[in-house]
Order: sequence, then C-alpha cells, then structure tokens
Amino acid sequence: MTPQVLRQRGIDKLTADVVIIGSGAAGATLAEQLAAQGRDVLILEKGPYVHPDQFSEDEVDMISRLYSDGALQISQSLRFTVLQGSCVGGTTVVNNAVCFDTPQEVLEHWNDPQGNNAGIDIEAYRQAQQAVRERLQVKSIKDSSHSRPWEDVINPGDRVITQAVSNYRAQEAAKKLEFDVIQANITDCLGCGYCNIGCKYGRKLSMLDDVLPRIQQEHPDKFRIVSEAEVTRLNGHGGKVTEVVAQLRDGRQLVIENPKTVILSAGTIASSWLMMRSGIGAGQLPVGKYLSFNMGSPLHGLWDDELKSFAGLQIAHYLRPEGQSGFVYETWYNPPVAQALAMPGWLDTHFQNMRNYSRMAAVGVLVGTESNASLSSALFLPGVPDIVYTPSERDLNTLVDALVLLGKIMFRGGAKTVYASTRHYRSYDGGRGVYSAEQVEAFEQDLRRLVKDERDILLGTGHPQGGNRISKVRGTEGVKGGVVDPQFKVYGYDNLYVCDASVFPSATTVNPQLTVMTMARYASGVMQ
Repeated sequence: MTPQVLRQRGIDKLTADVVIIGSGAAGATLAEQLAAQGRDVLILEKGPYVHPDQFSEDEVDMISRLYSDGALQISQSLRFTVLQGSCVGGTTVVNNAVCFDTPQEVLEHWNDPQGNNAGIDIEAYRQAQQAVRERLQVKSIKDSSHSRPWEDVINPGDRVITQAVSNYRAQEAAKKLEFDVIQANITDCLGCGYCNIGCKYGRKLSMLDDVLPRIQQEHPDKFRIVSEAEVTRLNGHGGKVTEVVAQLRDGRQLVIENPKTVILSAGTIASSWLMMRSGIGAGQLPVGKYLSFNMGSPLHGLWDDELKSFAGLQIAHYLRPEGQSGFVYETWYNPPVAQALAMPGWLDTHFQNMRNYSRMAAVGVLVGTESNASLSSALFLPGVPDIVYTPSERDLNTLVDALVLLGKIMFRGGAKTVYASTRHYRSYDGGRGVYSAEQVEAFEQDLRRLVKDERDILLGTGHPQGGNRISKVRGTEGVKGGVVDPQFKVYGYDNLYVCDASVFPSATTVNPQLTVMTMARYASGVMQ
C-alpha cells in the first residue's frame, strides 16, 4: 500500500499484531517466519516500492531512487560514506548478494562472558544459518550458473587477479591465501554487472524479488506492507509502545494503534535514531553507541590489455590471507558512474584514469573496525542523525597493511601501475611480472607515508553495524552492555524488539548480509 492507496481508501489509522519497521534482510525474514507462526504482520518501509520492471541501467536515476539520501549519507566529518538501500526490500535490492557464514571467532567474541556476553545459542544459530542458506539458495556462482559458463558470468578483470594470486602463491609458498568464487543468493546470474542498482532480471533473490512476494502469496490475510512511510516516533508508557507514528511521503500521518509487538529492523542508523528520537533508553541505555563498520577502500590496477572488468558480476572472488585476521579482499568493479566515484585522482588525472576504465581491475579491502562510532543529532539539520566516527590508528594501520600486500599481489599479475585512493594522489609504478625489491620498498613506504588519518584516503562502508548491541548484561550510558537482551527485547520494554545489524556487538569483517538474515531467523524463534 502506497500513500496514494491509503488516501484513496481514507486510511490514516491501522491496527496490527506485529509491526516491523523496515523491509530489508532482517525485517522481511522476520515477517516470513512470524506470518508462518500465525501472526498478523504489518511492515512499514520508509523507501518507495520500485518494481523490478522499472529498474534500468540509468545509474543516476536508480541511485537517487533506491539509496538512502541518494547514496550521499556521510559521517559528521564528511570523510566517510555510509551506503544503505532505502526501498521496499532494503539494501538486499542494491547489494551484491555476497554471503559469508558468520565467522566462528566472531560468534565466540560476541558470546565472551568477560566481554559482550551476547547469550546467543550457537547451535541454534547455525541451524538458522543453514535454513536461510537453503531458503535463498545460497551457492557458489560456479554452482548456480546455468545459462552461461560461470567463467563468463564473473567480471573479466578477475582473470588477471586470479593469475596474480596464482603467481604470488607460487613465489611465496610459505604464505597461504584462501581464494575462491563468492557465494551469493543469486540463481543463474547473467553477469550484467548492475547488481548495485537492482537486478532487472530477477536473478538476485532479494527480499523484493523473493521473500516479500512469497509471504503475500502464502499469507494474504496475515501480511501487509506500507511503503513511503517513515516512522518518526514510538509513543508509549509503562514500558510499552502503544502507538507507532509514521510520516507518509505525501505529508500525511499514519498511526498504528496498540500494536502487540513492535520490531525495529530499519538498519543500523535508522533503528538507533528512531529510538533516540523517541526518548527510548535516554540516560539509561547505550542506544546509538559503539557502532562499527566493515571499512572499505579500493586498490585499482592498470594493465596493458583491455580487461573490460565492467562486463560481469561486480564482486566475483574473495581473498583471505591465512593468519592475518581483521580484513578480507573482494574483487570489485562497477558501471561508469559508480566507478567514477571511487576512481582515484583529481581533475585531469581522474579524467585520464577514467579513459583507462576498460584496462583496469580493482580489489576492495574490508577492515572490521573497532566499535568507536556513535550517533548524535546533526548540528544544522534538526531531526537528522550525524554519524560521529574517526577511524582508529589500529584500523588505519590494518587497512594500509592490507593495501600493501594487495599491491604486491597485483604486481605479480602483470599490473603496470596500481592506484590507492589517497587524497594526496599519486600513482605507483612497477614493472611487469615480479617487480624489483626497490620498487616494492618504494610502494610500501610511499603508501605508509601518505596515509596517516581519515583525511588521507577514500573510506566508506556498505556495512554499518552496532548501536543496539545484544547482551545478557543491561548497558548504561557509561558502561558497555546491551540495549537488547538475548531475546532481542529492549531492556525496560515489554513489547519493543530490535533485530538487524544494529544488534551486532562488533563488526563481522566479512559481508554481513547472511549474518543479518540468520539473526532474524534465529530471533523469530526466541522472541517472547
């Protein structure tokens, strides 16, 4: 139901058993499970409903329609970009569908009694993860490709990265590298390369394409969605939410009265901000505190030959060096507009790099950061959150270490030049094949000298996490602990729950989509 439908029907108030705020990976997964349990579920989604038939290769149009703040959501310092989808289906509509199992060390860290003490039943959690994998057909691209050979589906630039990894392994036998094609909730990908602006061909099993329509088919009397409805306040008393207030895009208000259960699944930023605006936990719970990210920065390489890296699946391989935790690599390339935003260089140099667009390949570095970010009210925009974040010295050092190693690997694959996205831009020249010791030393020294803080390099994330951490221990403003208990209920409330990436006690480092969906599937069985 859009605001237009509500207006035509004269609806400004609704009732519901379960109100879920957000229709992305967590919200849709919860809705499917709770509707199957016989609950009456209503989803409120801030973003628009965009049917896949309306998806196009017009990047500017699609980015402005499908992303939060038109993909211009940035930190208070204006130096850190946070990308999130804002449409029916959430970020699952505009991501690369990459799925990693939650690393065991991450779960153990979350459950550490001396630390976060999350209280997650790991056996039940793993069962939920397997159920999600089966439900969304999560497989390697090698196994899910049928119409075209998988080698033709992934982006062509991956071939030189694969050769680079092979050469590095052969010449550095003592250094182990885990390198493989990614797993994803994609079935029979055609390799169009436009995952980040919606899959027009229905091959990505996003919440928009698969889960939400399936719920409507199977539970037509138990499930409703209202789009373009931004929840602005949760009202209540006595530890109970009695009213959910949403602002419709046409300027009217929609009120949900006396919901039995309210679940925030609006994403890391929006869920925390809604509670802060509503005064929930004010002075009592660490709402909007201890955010973390999978912080990313790319490394581009220039080859002599035409690669046409844009002509295939945007993220195709992942790479993890054995014994070096804290970061992961993913081969990564974009259509022209998105690639221009990430391309290093300024003015004429940037123009020249874009002219070399078809001869480049790129690899992104993801670093799981410390939980040192928070939300606050924006200084000049009332009602809007500021993301307060400065990367720690440790995280920047980890990023530079990862870029240095990646540069060495890319040179082994015949890269003529590699480009880090430093603000003090310069290129790094190296020879073909195995480069000289002098060049290696210069590359590493230059990069370490150029990157000292967040002002020196392009940084961003599509994976914000934390803000409403789960814990057996109730947190306070000054003491680390939880905003939600192990049943995902907000401390001090009888009917308010949170389930999305905001409950993560720390960053996953790997793409968190499968972890978010697993957490929702698991939560549906423990919510009381």
